[in-house]
Amino acid sequence: MTDADEQPGPAGRSEVVRALGVLTPAQRRIIMLTYWDGLAVGEIAELLRASEFRVRKTLGVAQNRLRDELGLEGLITGDD
Repeated sequence: MTDADEQPGPAGRSEVVRALGVLTPAQRRIIMLTYWDGLAVGEIAELLRASEFRVRKTLGVAQNRLRDELGLEGLITGDD
């Protein structure tokens, strides 16, 4: 397996794992539930017994922190 094989996208797997380490446990859990488990915000809110607003806000903050950490600012649609 070469380094090129580890590239799931613009950032390598090891970079993503490192970037996840900058998130709070709550942010990391919501990211994992969203992207790894494929749950919708409403499902996550129900699972965590939190409001959809809180889940959506935490997800947005976590996504922004990951983009910053991975140097992906401006590469994601909707970014300025």
